[in-house]
Amino acid sequence: MPTILIIDDDLDTRVMLTHALKNLECSIIACDNGKDALERLANLQPDVIILDLALPYMRGEDILALIRQEPHLTETKVIIYTAHARMMDNMALQEADLLLEKPALVQQLRNAVAQFLI
Repeated sequence: MPTILIIDDDLDTRVMLTHALKNLECSIIACDNGKDALERLANLQPDVIILDLALPYMRGEDILALIRQEPHLTETKVIIYTAHARMMDNMALQEADLLLEKPALVQQLRNAVAQFLI
């Protein structure tokens, strides 16, 4: 079963994303900070990660850089999903597979995740 990891500090966003993606027949795991995300990623190989940039304990850009360095995560697709448009211009974010600014249409995000799971 495919796995999606949502990394976002906003509870409402995590709930909304979980609800929007539940019909994709996948396992959905959510983290609310960078430290928890890294601990989970040490033993997890998600198919898709939805990553906010503004997180407690560790910036999203730093998490993305670490994801791209991990051999067991080379096939993992990363969607940056953030309200901080100015942060999306960061060159380091070119490592992401998709950049979406909040509030992106839920259907747009769901379609992107579904495409990555094919």
